[in-house]
Amino acid sequence: MLAILSKPREDITPDDVQALVDASAQENETLEFKQELPASKRKSNVQVDSEGDIADRAKRALLKETVAFANAYGGTLLLGISERPKHVASAIVPVPRCKDLADRLHMVFRDCIDPQLPHVEIFGVETEGDAGVVVVRVPKSRLAPHRDTKTFHCWVRRSNRSEPMGMREVQDMTINLSRGLQRIEEELAGRSRELAEQVDRFCPPYGAYGLRFTATPVTGDIRIDRLLHGHELEPRFQPPTLAVMRRLPGRGTPVPVESIDTVYQPRFSSWTPRLRAARNEYLHPARYARDSHAVTMYRELHCHGLVETGLLSLHTENDGARKVGHYRLHREVPVVEFATLAMWADQVRAEAGAPTAEYAIDVEIVSKVRPCEVIATTTDDGHLLGRLEPGSTHFPRYPLGDAEQLPQLLEVFERDFLNACGRDLAAQQGNLTIEKRHKT
Repeated sequence: MLAILSKPREDITPDDVQALVDASAQENETLEFKQELPASKRKSNVQVDSEGDIADRAKRALLKETVAFANAYGGTLLLGISERPKHVASAIVPVPRCKDLADRLHMVFRDCIDPQLPHVEIFGVETEGDAGVVVVRVPKSRLAPHRDTKTFHCWVRRSNRSEPMGMREVQDMTINLSRGLQRIEEELAGRSRELAEQVDRFCPPYGAYGLRFTATPVTGDIRIDRLLHGHELEPRFQPPTLAVMRRLPGRGTPVPVESIDTVYQPRFSSWTPRLRAARNEYLHPARYARDSHAVTMYRELHCHGLVETGLLSLHTENDGARKVGHYRLHREVPVVEFATLAMWADQVRAEAGAPTAEYAIDVEIVSKVRPCEVIATTTDDGHLLGRLEPGSTHFPRYPLGDAEQLPQLLEVFERDFLNACGRDLAAQQGNLTIEKRHKT
């Protein structure tokens, strides 16, 4: 597969663009070239007026191809590539200010496609100064059929052409969409049942709680043939190491958001094969019994791209005569776990050659016997922030589209989590950023 079609966009270089030309890539169901876009019936170029607006005819041409890809199998549009006969790439024809144009196209697709695309990557690759190629990578959409609001056509890709869909095709696509969403709901319901079963097996008389963070692809674009070599996960699929930082109003230096590593310093076991999946765990020993454990953490990766992290914990330890210790939920732990899961899913889809595949993130917290107490700091003597009542707290589904928007998504999740605990930090939440760290 050509690197420019599957490589993470931050890693794409001018050499990757040239490699597409050198390979004489040909237009097909998932690939389209445009040297330039029509600005009028007599003039052909990418026309942007003094206010930065793209000419209507150019918009229509882009919208047609983009909608057609989203309604079919997904695909990539390359602006700034000339063709020779039989629709074969022949040369790079750099588009002026390609990165500025890519930014403008984001707004065009946001305003002119109905319903909005869940995820699309648009970026410029500079090959001569600020001129270069604009790359538009569109995944198969879980919200199809889409239409462009300029012509009201639902376009679809057929071979190397984009054509309007008939009414029967629109109806069939709507039925298939419903079936796809049902599949996702069934899969996530299964993950929820498995969490409940794990908590039940783990739960002592005085109670326990469990957290589950699941990211599943919603369009079936990911297929991984092999996850393990022996009991080691393929290095490219290893969960990332990252730091979440919080910048509070009036403070110049961001502070780290404490993770579960700060609390338990886990050492995960080797990866264990499962049916088309792999899992590893960390067992935190109980203080009162040699062969018991008070906390379990786990991570799972499945061959169809599903990733999951989880935490099971006692509410408190008890040796039969006295209470030995608390295991309350530190409020920052779910925030870092959410970020880790999302970054892991983004890494998996990129390494599996489907960087535009959309994920849905499902979060659930289950508490048995007594409420799950949430405290403000990563030490058990921190003040009580709130409680999650016994039963299941199921959060709204979170769409993982562009990884650049993850900090904003993370802030939404943190507000949801705090609200579920009966609290709202308002300005004290600050702004979150994510820094990926290299493992040593």
